[in-house]
Amino acid sequence: MNFSDGPLSKSYMWPILLAALFAQPAAPVDVSGMSADEVFRKVTASTWYVGTRGKLVDFNRYTLRPDGTYAIEHITDFNTQPRTGKWNLHRDTAGEWFVCFDDGTRHRFGLAKDGAIRLSAMPLSAEGPQPRDPRYSAKTLPKFDLPADVRKKIDRLTRQGWKRANDFNLDYDPTSVRFTRDFRYEAVYRDGDCASRGAWFVSTAEARGNSTAGQCDKRSRTGDFGEGFRIELPDGEEGLLLNDELYVPQDRPLKRGVVRYFIGYSQVTPIRLEYDLPIRAGVPTRFDFTVGNLGTHVLTLDRFSLTPSYHDYRNAQGAALRPPADELAAKDFGGAKLDPGKPVTFSIDVTFAEAAQQGVYFNFLVTGPTQAWDTHQHHQVFVRAKE
Repeated sequence: MNFSDGPLSKSYMWPILLAALFAQPAAPVDVSGMSADEVFRKVTASTWYVGTRGKLVDFNRYTLRPDGTYAIEHITDFNTQPRTGKWNLHRDTAGEWFVCFDDGTRHRFGLAKDGAIRLSAMPLSAEGPQPRDPRYSAKTLPKFDLPADVRKKIDRLTRQGWKRANDFNLDYDPTSVRFTRDFRYEAVYRDGDCASRGAWFVSTAEARGNSTAGQCDKRSRTGDFGEGFRIELPDGEEGLLLNDELYVPQDRPLKRGVVRYFIGYSQVTPIRLEYDLPIRAGVPTRFDFTVGNLGTHVLTLDRFSLTPSYHDYRNAQGAALRPPADELAAKDFGGAKLDPGKPVTFSIDVTFAEAAQQGVYFNFLVTGPTQAWDTHQHHQVFVRAKE
């Protein structure tokens, strides 16, 4: 979802985000026929807030002034620095209106029947009227150049198409995506089974893509949020990360799959998996793992396993339990040590009996001086029929 950077990226904003997202949104209004001046008058008619004002201490105030300046303030019980700059309106090639900020952020404009507006996925409620000034209109909104680092990232994203570097989770994420310079994208799922189109942006703080109409992700959902991408461009790497998954240039030959998405304690024990493509039923597949230690203490490696269902592996006191009977493959490290800054590599061979997409838990059990740093990551693995 396309939340802006600044105040909304802070940890203390989670109550506001949760209240806004889980509230039942008012029915949307078709804004495709609105003129630039109509959109301008709507967004400048009031200051706007996101959150549950009056019920929570925190809320965010959005002020889009008629002179083309803006302020985003986090209102709380301590002083915060507002985010300020210039804004304007843009209608893209798909006919959608966007509120654009001078740091590169672009929010799709939406309107609800109760008078609220939406900026991308954020529902904003009217707070208080802004004074009208006849000197200003949509035509007087400022034009501005994007920052140099934003333009550089735009060039990098639009230079070529991108394809997924593994065949995991194909029901959830696209197998390829192309970003165009008019800030539109096309995402292809399951090698052509489904396609979606949407809008994207790069700002000084983040890059996002979003489609309110995207229905290719097979997971259940509520509301009209469609699909959303978080895009990262790691320094020194040719690829990009889309929702934490690696994508590489479309024309690059890909013989080995690469998986970098193992949430849990990735800030302490990042995990990288490489394997030969494709995975076939009845044929042993070697999974090569690299595990790091980004902490300051020596860690103890206990066990790595693959299971078709979730298992805790430890009791309430943290003591290891007997490994489950349904392990597909496992490696016992025997208490080997993982020193800070010194990654270890190891391999596991696994054979999948059936040709199908199947859920697999990747279980990495690690003990530190004061706690366990276990990872239990579920991935959907695509197993093809044996040739």
